[in-house]
Amino acid sequence: MFCPNCGFPYGPDDRFCGRCGAALPAREDASPASPSPEPSPPRLAQSGGCPGL
Repeated sequence: MFCPNCGFPYGPDDRFCGRCGAALPAREDASPASPSPEPSPPRLAQSGGCPGL
């Protein structure tokens, strides 16, 4: 990531640029703090074997 003011590279935990002192944009987490599992698709009822035998 680079400072939007001067282009100096900065790390994910930096809040201010090490070269020009500009405030850096807030980091957005890629994942939520408590991820919820995706719901599984509904299961179809299984039939009782081969009908008509």
